[in-house]
Formats: sequence, C-alpha cells, structure tokens
Amino acid sequence: MKEKLKSIIGNGLPYGFVFFGLSFLIGYLFHVDLKSTLWMSAFLAISALLINGFIYNRFAKPAKDLEDILINLYDQEFLLIQSPANHLIEDSLVPGKLFMTDRRIIFKAYGTDEKKLREFSWDLTLIKPLKFYSSMWNSGGEFLIETENRVSLMFEVNKLKLWKDGLRSA
Repeated sequence: MKEKLKSIIGNGLPYGFVFFGLSFLIGYLFHVDLKSTLWMSAFLAISALLINGFIYNRFAKPAKDLEDILINLYDQEFLLIQSPANHLIEDSLVPGKLFMTDRRIIFKAYGTDEKKLREFSWDLTLIKPLKFYSSMWNSGGEFLIETENRVSLMFEVNKLKLWKDGLRSA
C-alpha cells in the first residue's frame, strides 16, 4: 500500500504543481483575494495530483517490468532492436515489448504470469512499413506495418526514429 501511494503521488505531483501555478496565476490576474486564491489553488492542485496519479498508476506499466520481457531466438537469429511498446489488438492498446531480429518482428504482451504471455511474430520479409507518426512532445510515436495478408498492425514506441531506420533497412 505504501508503494502504491508513493507511485500515485510521484506520478501526479507534476500535474499538481502545474494546476496550482495556473490557478494561482488566474486568481492573481482577476484580483481575487490571496486567501481564496490559495484555497482554490490548493484544492485544484490536490485534485489534479490524485486524479492523474490514479490514472497513470492504473494504466501505465512500469518500464522496468516491460524491459524484463524476454524472447527465445531461433538458431543463427540475431536481435537488432528491442523496446517497450504498445500494440493495437482488438481495438485496445496492449502493453508489452517489441523486438526486431534479422528474420522477424516479435511482440510479447505484458503479463504477470510468464506462461500466459501472448507472443505474436511476423516474418520480416513478408511485412512492409506503411506510415510513421511522430509524437509532438517526445521522440516516440506510432507506426503501421502491413503483413502478407494485407492486415495493418499498429505499434506505439518511445524511440520512433530507431524503428523507422531499422524497418527501412530490413
């Protein structure tokens, strides 16, 4: 419970500071008395902290857990790229880890039971990159690939350029 509370506060703290600053600035600009501005700012900051902390704690997976996901390689197969990723499966983003070897692309979904982890694999020679969508706020983004059956697969990664270069050179 103590770790969960630390995680909620840690994830929501930046939002709390931003909402406190914005509401304090609005109170100052509209000449609201200091006591009311502080109460309003504190209320909004605590609300933003808790709401965002709960959302991030519930839906975001720890990077350490995603980094620990491993795959078995075939004989004479070499791992080229690996990173935490989300994969669109049946209209929902599934967290996991994406791997690219010299032969195939593998997505292994996150799970607490190693035996129940879902693993998806596509032959590298039978797919083609379609589109790459960069994020405005960081180096990540999304990309689409098309399988030999003309099925589009969407992945969301932290370092889009790495995957873009890797897929184009494959």
